[in-house]
Amino acid sequence: MTNARLLEARAERDRLLAGRRLEALLDRLDPYTRDAFFFQDLLKRAWEEAAAAPDPVRRMLVCRRRLQRAFPGGMQFVVWDGQGRLQERLTDVRGLRYVLGKVWASLRALTMAGRQDPTVDPLGLPEVAEQITLVRSVLGNFLVPWHLRLPFLPNPLGSVILADFRPDRSHCYCWSGCPR
Repeated sequence: MTNARLLEARAERDRLLAGRRLEALLDRLDPYTRDAFFFQDLLKRAWEEAAAAPDPVRRMLVCRRRLQRAFPGGMQFVVWDGQGRLQERLTDVRGLRYVLGKVWASLRALTMAGRQDPTVDPLGLPEVAEQITLVRSVLGNFLVPWHLRLPFLPNPLGSVILADFRPDRSHCYCWSGCPR
């Protein structure tokens, strides 16, 4: 093989490798072409960051401020502890304590059932079916109950939930675990 042919072959190989690397990078970006996937990943990472911190509540406060500065007027938080007590320092929605308690009970029941059976029908759970009106009043009026499972699906399937037309409640996200 002549030097010219060898150089052409190497150049072609390098071009193909560069194309493959670019394609792999684009594949990593693909899930974020839709806002629902982008915000799912953003919120889940913030939550995991807080859960891994020595003081999860303090870390979540930092994450919450950072997210609210990055998206002014675009995010409101409601955070409960493992017993369903509202975490006042992390919660933006005021009042509605009774309603928020019922929403927590519904989401908790769904989380527990979903860990055993990821295909569980939310309306098959009495805690969700009996409180769906209250859940919608907080999360969004046209919330589809089955979509409550979306945040718990693995990437790239997991997403925030489209729940309403109102800008302050268009999407919602829920996760179970720390902060304690």
